[in-house]
Amino acid sequence: MVNNIRLIYVEHVRRKRSRTKQHYDTWLLGGLCYINKIDEIIVLASDLNIPPLCDKIKMLIVDSTNFLPRFLGLILRSKKNNSIIHIHYELSRYDIDALLQLIISMFIIKYVLRCRIVFSFYNPFFDPLKYKEYLALLLDEEEEYKIRIARIMLVLFYRLISRLSDIVVVHAKCFREFLRLLGIRNIIVLPHGYVKPECRKDDGKYIIVYGVISRRKRLEYILENYLRSPIDIPLLIVGGPSKADYKYFLNLYRLYQGRKGVRFLGFVPDEILDTLLYKAKVIILSQPLAVTPSGTLTQITKYCKPVLVPESNVYFKEYVPEESLVDFEHESLSDVIRNYNRLQKIVRKIVNRAKLECFNNIARLYAKLYEHLLRVKNTNR
Repeated sequence: MVNNIRLIYVEHVRRKRSRTKQHYDTWLLGGLCYINKIDEIIVLASDLNIPPLCDKIKMLIVDSTNFLPRFLGLILRSKKNNSIIHIHYELSRYDIDALLQLIISMFIIKYVLRCRIVFSFYNPFFDPLKYKEYLALLLDEEEEYKIRIARIMLVLFYRLISRLSDIVVVHAKCFREFLRLLGIRNIIVLPHGYVKPECRKDDGKYIIVYGVISRRKRLEYILENYLRSPIDIPLLIVGGPSKADYKYFLNLYRLYQGRKGVRFLGFVPDEILDTLLYKAKVIILSQPLAVTPSGTLTQITKYCKPVLVPESNVYFKEYVPEESLVDFEHESLSDVIRNYNRLQKIVRKIVNRAKLECFNNIARLYAKLYEHLLRVKNTNR
């Protein structure tokens, strides 16, 4: 048995993190606070704003340009025998400096300091069946040579990171299968976790499309479906665009704002968001391609509402009931919303899963993984 584990939790991200991602770290770290075998949790991040969760946690906010020396200095001062370095990396656009710092750090940790590394890919994957389509959306232009270069960089990045990690964590089997296509084998699938349901009796007044607005989510399909369906419930789009997708958002706003019951609300404060989601008839997550685990799905289980998602997303197929899957191009939204039994079945299944895979239970799975790695290390010494 391994006790007195020292966890160094690293958020290697340069760009400002979204509110949902901030919440995810709060929920997971909060669960790890209750694990008795973990004595200390040091959180190293370039941009992470979470409230004080427990006495075990020490926050170190580091400028990205100073990340490497601070990271390695922290590891050198750690207790080598019982230290786990858990790196949580979110791939966005390619930041070569950040990648080089990350890889150099991992090389020194693994081969010089001999510490165990757990690496979580938050978004390791895009649907292999629509590989070029996703890359074209990720990049600003659709030139073939850019897509080829991006593909080579991704493959090299995934393979190198996996070689430097003891375990690579992903949050869905479809993500694991994609990495296996690249020859990566040291992969474990752990659920992303859910917020504990806090159900209320509240009549649904709105259809809510929730999440950041981007091209890859193809919101226009849902809006066109709504406009042609005989529905008298307002449709609210809760969430705003990223900088890269601002023109796309403006085009949607000009075309759809005010038509029938369509309203773009943008990003709203947490207290208003709570009120809106509790008053939802259904919550729609518009993400036809399996690009990343859904932080919004993790969050909205709190409200005990029916969740509808595009049936083309292979990630969602692992996490939501079959009844949640909708073909928004061809299936009438009104038919789905009027099917009371279907909506109730969705709520029941999602709430039951959220109770089983709450963040406290997910934290226990991570603790078992840390303990296993340290036990293997001590056995091999």
